[in-house]
Amino acid sequence: MARPPLEIGTYGTITRTETAPGKWRARTRYRDHDGVTRLVERYGATGAAAERALKAALRDRARPAGGYEITGDTTITDLGTAWISSISRTGKVSPQTIEKYARTVRKHVVPALGGVRINEISVGKLELFLTTVEADGTARWCRVCLTGMFSMAARHDAIGQNPVRETSTRDRPATEIRAMTLEEVTLLRKNIAAWAGSNTMGPPRGDDLAELVDVLLGTGLRIGEALALRWPHIDLDSEIPTITVAATIAQVGGTYFLQETAKTKAGHRTVVLPPFVVDALRRQRDRELPAENELVFPSTRGGVRSLTMCVGSSGKRVVRNWDGLRSTRCAGPPRRSSTGRSESMPRPRNWATPGPELPPPTTSRRQR
Repeated sequence: MARPPLEIGTYGTITRTETAPGKWRARTRYRDHDGVTRLVERYGATGAAAERALKAALRDRARPAGGYEITGDTTITDLGTAWISSISRTGKVSPQTIEKYARTVRKHVVPALGGVRINEISVGKLELFLTTVEADGTARWCRVCLTGMFSMAARHDAIGQNPVRETSTRDRPATEIRAMTLEEVTLLRKNIAAWAGSNTMGPPRGDDLAELVDVLLGTGLRIGEALALRWPHIDLDSEIPTITVAATIAQVGGTYFLQETAKTKAGHRTVVLPPFVVDALRRQRDRELPAENELVFPSTRGGVRSLTMCVGSSGKRVVRNWDGLRSTRCAGPPRRSSTGRSESMPRPRNWATPGPELPPPTTSRRQR
């Protein structure tokens, strides 16, 4: 009766042989993941040294190319580390999203499930964990991360199927859509114009915040998109003034940087400008602020501007809350299609009516 083959990823008996004075060889047969059994050997000054070298070679030989061996005995902590490392190498996920994944795994998944092994996990355990996460947004991020982690485990045959897909999802409650009234927009613009740059001591506080808010109101851009606008992408002198959204401001590890792509593929677009936005951008251009990469709204040092740099601590809620308002309170003007023609889109009241003229901007304290 033929001897049964070694299991894949295992080796047979190790033999030691002294091939010369002070030179030993350790040898064994190892069955690779392609199913072929091969002879593997290493040398050392003693038999024990040769065997240690051989075992180290066999361990490295069994390790996958990514550096992680995923089996049923792998803990959720190690699975999370392997998954983050795997998606980081693909180049398909933005750095800020990877940071968000890693933070979610580290702060929520590992404390609750880190010591559990893959072969000990069940739909019930995952369901219990997800239901105990209080915030709906955090629970959704945890489910996204766990889905990716167990998909990776399934690809390594460490589990039969992805159990996360069988867990329940939280229904997002519908929110009431309310557009800003013309009176609210008028008051907002008036207060910002009076507040921005009006302090007499300390660093200037948002002396161009009025122009930034006008751009947000008239275009419906995300805050990061507005702060990433560059003068080569703005046409104020054509019959139909436009801006091209081609970048955004992103944050990784507490550092803001210019991301040379929009947040999504659909985010790269050309937007037609209403007259009051054209006026605001011309005022900003006349300031001739020093800026890297020809940024329209640079920081005081000319670099990328963070959200907290837009205004001081007492007024930064205006800009921070904009992404929660932009889709409901200002849908923005028509934008051009790929053919260059202006597409017909509903015009919200606060775009169709430019509102009152802002007071003439005072001399920028950054230019004094």
